[in-house]
Order: sequence, then C-alpha cells, then structure tokens
Amino acid sequence: MLPSDSMRKKLEAKGLVLRNRFGSVAIMKPMEITGNSLPDYQSSHMQDIHGQGGIASDCPMIEWSSRKERIRLSHWAYVPGPGPGDFEEEFDTEEDAVDFILSYFFGDNPFFQAKVVDQMHRRESYNLEEVAAITDEVLRLAKELFGDKEFTWDRGSYYRLPVDQFWILEPEPEPEPEFPSLTGETGFMGYTLMMLRRKVHEGRRLTAKEVSTVADIFRHISLVMKQVEETESNSG
Repeated sequence: MLPSDSMRKKLEAKGLVLRNRFGSVAIMKPMEITGNSLPDYQSSHMQDIHGQGGIASDCPMIEWSSRKERIRLSHWAYVPGPGPGDFEEEFDTEEDAVDFILSYFFGDNPFFQAKVVDQMHRRESYNLEEVAAITDEVLRLAKELFGDKEFTWDRGSYYRLPVDQFWILEPEPEPEPEFPSLTGETGFMGYTLMMLRRKVHEGRRLTAKEVSTVADIFRHISLVMKQVEETESNSG
C-alpha cells in the first residue's frame, strides 16, 4: 500500500520530496526546508527509478512500503542493527503514517531524538564537560569496587605496564592559530569516545578496558595544553 495522491500532496505541501523506488517510496526533507535536522549531517539521497536527481538533505530518509496490507515506515542505518534511531513501524491507516512522518521531520519524535543523541556521540571532537562526566563515572565505579581501600605500587612499576595495549594520541601536526581544538584523531580513539559517551549517557557500566582508554583523553588534553603554552611563550 503506497501513499495515495491526497497523502502525497499533504506531504509535499510541507516541502517534503517523494521519490518512487522499486516497491517503495523514499521520503526526504531537503536541506532548505526548515524543520528537524542533525548537526553536521549532510546527505545526498539516491536517484529514483526514473533517474530524478538526488536531494541534499540534513535528515535521514524514511522509506514507505507495505507489509501484509499494512503500511511500513522504516529508516535503517546500522548493519546489522537496529542501532540508535533505526526503526520499522507499521500503521493501519495513511493518516497515522503521515502523522508519524510529519513528527519525524518537523515535530517531537523519539526516533529522531535518538538519532540526534547518536550523532552527538559519534562526533570527532569533545568538550571538558563530558570529560568530567566520564571521569566522574570512572571514580564512582572505582568507589563501588574498592571503597576506601588504599592503593600501593612498587617503584618503577610504571615501566612494567603493558604500554603496547594503550592507545596514545600524537599531537596534531598543525595547531590552530589561536587555540587548538580538542579534536581526536580518527581510528580507534573516535570509536572509544563514542562508546564512552553513549554508555555514560545511558547509565551503563564501563568495562576495565574502557576505563583504561580514559587516560588517552587526558594525554590528548595535555598535548593541546602544551601547544598553547608554546604558542604563548613564542608570542611573548
């Protein structure tokens, strides 16, 4: 059951673009249309079966299809998924399906909000407020495990740590003109930050390995501070 002409017109009146695909209809919000959007998200959605051009959008696309006489709306970005913001929702009436679509692109929709949070977790920079939240969670977990116990170490034990298992960030090759940005390099560190943000946000317990990677964040902050000190020293 694909959208009727009246429902197509209702969606298009809001500025949405509908593209026919094989057995489904893609529904997109062009970037120039005011509504919900994801920070730093830009996508050019694919052409339709007639070769009509892609649509530049700041929102994920919704696919309208049918399943056993019901309307199915879906967005599935993670493989295998489902990931944050992925969904497959079924509706009995076009009116209910259209209401969901309008809430996704223009209103308060839980799936879109989950996608916004996920996008924030996946960004390649960080701020000190969230570092504080991660550190607080590490200390809370340590307090839960060890209470008021004292920790001791042997002289020189630092050099016996398995440093090959730690991820150390190198300084950025070219510092910013005034103040370097807190931006981590791509690779495992970006993925680690995403997981730390997500687990702290959801109140899930950190693992010992995840706690060990927090040291890399402070290592990176120290490198940025060193760049600032060198810049101030050279300018003074």
